[in-house]
Amino acid sequence: MSRRKIIGISVIIVILIIVVAGFSKMVMPMFAKNQALASSAGSQMDSMAINASRASGYENQSVAKSSDYDAASEQAVTNITQPADKGKTKSNSSIKKIIKDANVSVEVKNIDQDFKKIATWVESNGGYEFNRQASSYASSKNVTVVFKVPPEKLNVFLSFLSTVGNLSTTNISSNDITDDYYDTAARLQNLKNGRDQFLEIMKKAGTIDELLKVQAELNNITGEIESLEGKLKMWDKLVAESTVSLSISEQSKPVNVSQNVSWNFSTPGEVWQAMKNGFIMVTNSICSILLWLLIAVVTLSPIIVIVVIIILIIKIMRKKKKQE
Repeated sequence: MSRRKIIGISVIIVILIIVVAGFSKMVMPMFAKNQALASSAGSQMDSMAINASRASGYENQSVAKSSDYDAASEQAVTNITQPADKGKTKSNSSIKKIIKDANVSVEVKNIDQDFKKIATWVESNGGYEFNRQASSYASSKNVTVVFKVPPEKLNVFLSFLSTVGNLSTTNISSNDITDDYYDTAARLQNLKNGRDQFLEIMKKAGTIDELLKVQAELNNITGEIESLEGKLKMWDKLVAESTVSLSISEQSKPVNVSQNVSWNFSTPGEVWQAMKNGFIMVTNSICSILLWLLIAVVTLSPIIVIVVIIILIIKIMRKKKKQE
C-alpha cells in the first residue's frame, strides 16, 4: 500500500473520530435532559394519582360522616317525639298521685282562743299556716285562713274542728293526676335521653352549620326539660300537702237580759228592774231608728239633692212671675 493511501485513511479516521466525539457531546446532554423531564413528569403523575386517591378517600369519609350525622339526628328526634311508654306508665301508676283539698266553715264561741287551738293542732301534726285574713264588724269577728296539712291527717283535722266548733260547711275534693303525672315523667325521660344523644352527635358534627343545628336542638330540649321538671315538682308538692281553706266565724251573742221580770210586781226591786229594762229597750229602739234614718238619708242623698234643686228652680220662677 502506498504512502499516500495510508495518510488518506488516517485522515478519514481522525475526521470520523472528531465527528463522533462532537455528536456525542451534543446529543448526550439533550438525552439526559429529556430523561430528567420524563422522570419529573412521571413523578408528577404519580403525585397527582396519590392526591386524587387521598381526596377520594376524604370525600368518601366526609360523606360517610355526614350520613352518620343525619342518621343519628333523625334517630334522636324520633326518640324524643315518640309517645310515652304506656306499659311503663301503668306499671308505675300503682303509686297513686291524688291531690286532696278541703273548704270548711266553722262557728266558734271565742274566735281568738279557738283559732289558737286550731293553729297549735296543725303545727303539732306536721302542717303550717299558709295565708290568713281577719275582719271584724261591730261585735262579729271572722278569720279566713289557709292551712297545709299532710293528706293522711285531713280527716283527723276535720274531726278535730268538729270538737272546736260547729261545722256549717264541709267540702272535700280529690283530683287523681296519676296518668298525667307518669305520662309527663315518661316524656321527661325521653327528652333527657334525646339530650344525651344530641350531646354525642355534637362531637361528630363536621361543619359549623351542623354544630349550630345541634346546639339549637339542645336549647329547645333543655327548655322543655326544665318546664316538665317544674311541673312534676309542683304536682309532688300538691300531692304531699292538702290545702284546707278554713273560714272561722264567732257565734253571735244574744242580748243578755239581766233578769226576767213579770208584770206582777211584788217588790220595789222588780219595779225598778222593769223600768230599767224598759228604758234600755226604748233607747235601743230610738238609736236603731236614728241609725237607719241616717243610712237612708246618705243612701238617698243624690235624689234628695236633685229634688231640692228642682224645688228651688220652681220657687225662683214663680217669684219672677209675681214680680212681672
